[in-house]
Amino acid sequence: MKQALAVVIGLTAALAVGQAQEEKDPDPKARVESLIQEGLKAFKAGQNQAAIQSLQKAIGLIQQSAAKGLVSFLPAPPEGWEADPAKSKSGNWGAGESAIQWTQASRRYRRESDKLKVEVTISDSPQIIQGQMQALKMYENPQMLQMMNQDPNRKVELIDTDGWKGWKTTEKGKRTRAQTMAIYQSVMVQVEVRGDDETVREAFWNAVDRKGIASSVAPKK
Repeated sequence: MKQALAVVIGLTAALAVGQAQEEKDPDPKARVESLIQEGLKAFKAGQNQAAIQSLQKAIGLIQQSAAKGLVSFLPAPPEGWEADPAKSKSGNWGAGESAIQWTQASRRYRRESDKLKVEVTISDSPQIIQGQMQALKMYENPQMLQMMNQDPNRKVELIDTDGWKGWKTTEKGKRTRAQTMAIYQSVMVQVEVRGDDETVREAFWNAVDRKGIASSVAPKK
């Protein structure tokens, strides 16, 4: 429980100033702090279940705020493109110290002239990123990369720029698509084009506010 309290307090301190607020709660940060204090009070009183409930509510509010903060890093629709409203969500898988916590923001874009569709997703989850890093290590093996590129309908290239590491793929055939997947610390950006237009993929990848993301996850001095 003490570890849970430390995690929640640390997350509270890491919230960025000016993130979107819930209309039903004009001051979510104050609510988070109140819930943490309630949880601490209940814990000291031996009311473990009440403490857990308060801390879970606090974590939920922090995740909601973090997910909405990711929305600001998504690209605006380029000229000639339309876009759905951006979506944000957060949640937990599992329970206890091994629970996987995640926040995510995404937006879909479409160009009517050729019916091309793009989806950009930004995810923040250290546990999920660990799995993706294992996949990256596989791609970084020269022999594996060479083997994957033997298929004439598939091209895989590595990304390593400004601290972002990942890969981009172009596939043709039944599942034609151009995709970029890149990681910076605990954050992953995915750009997927429903087609093999690499120029469009690069344009959306470059339009993601990657510097903003890097700044948001950098250690606060």
